[in-house]
Amino acid sequence: MTEKVDPVDLAQRLIRCKSVTPSDDGALDALQDVLENLGFICHRRTFKDSASPPIDNLYARLGVNEPNFCFAGHTDVVPIGDPNKWTVDPFGGEIINGKIFGRGATDMKSAIACFVAAVSDFIRERGKNFSGSLSLIITGDEEGPSINGTRKMLNWMKESGETINDCIVGEPTNPNNLG
Repeated sequence: MTEKVDPVDLAQRLIRCKSVTPSDDGALDALQDVLENLGFICHRRTFKDSASPPIDNLYARLGVNEPNFCFAGHTDVVPIGDPNKWTVDPFGGEIINGKIFGRGATDMKSAIACFVAAVSDFIRERGKNFSGSLSLIITGDEEGPSINGTRKMLNWMKESGETINDCIVGEPTNPNNLG
């Protein structure tokens, strides 16, 4: 039976990675380990060009059939700014009054952890014998120049014959719409 993924524990593990763009600091390794234990096939791709630093990215897929339902997100975060203005360790993943604090808690390491936990529950309830596929595209430069992440991953996927039928983006921020 598939082990249950605790979303709080996984979110804390991801927050504790100092993944300020372009650094990954082990965030994708931690995520890949959990996903592979759930049965996902993982593909890591590092993209670079002369205008920006190399960025590590992850595509993980469970199943081979369509439809392929995908979750897209990122593990990189913005710099912490003045460390003296933080009242908690920005990479501590500390829980205070039932809330997780740290860089990436909202945008968007907790969203990734919740999706992975939901997938683990789905597998535990339904097994791995379902008619479609589940996948994740997790990039490392959404908070940076956004050159060596999503676009290049989508190009690689197209060249590799990977098709996504539906995708949810776990990004919690939008300057124009809420909800």
